[in-house]
Amino acid sequence: MEHFIPTNKHHPQVLQDYLEALSDAAHNASPHDKLLFGYAEVKYRMAGGGKCSLCKAHVRHVVPVYSKREDGQAVSYECLCQRCLLGEVGLSLEVELRIGDACVRYTREPDKEAARTFVPPVGLKSGTRTD
Repeated sequence: MEHFIPTNKHHPQVLQDYLEALSDAAHNASPHDKLLFGYAEVKYRMAGGGKCSLCKAHVRHVVPVYSKREDGQAVSYECLCQRCLLGEVGLSLEVELRIGDACVRYTREPDKEAARTFVPPVGLKSGTRTD
């Protein structure tokens, strides 16, 4: 007899997949980045992805994006695909991917390459601010 996963309940396999995704992220990102992107992965597993605010491509990790441009303009997006995010980083002085108090910040000075830093939430003891 085949067992089916009920559509209205979260299967224990989702937790296992999440833990595996965190493990993979630990090898590919700084220790703090995995907190933000791990949470985004849980949201994806439970509710699905989204659409890029600019090009309407599928986005797995729906993370709000806030951008500050050189001319002082502030722009916010519900989420961006990787291609549009990299374009926004190239156009802006500062781009933040933010969930709650935690954020990953991309900063760029004119004529220099962008730098990525994790800004931990206020209550996170293991992180240190890099500003």
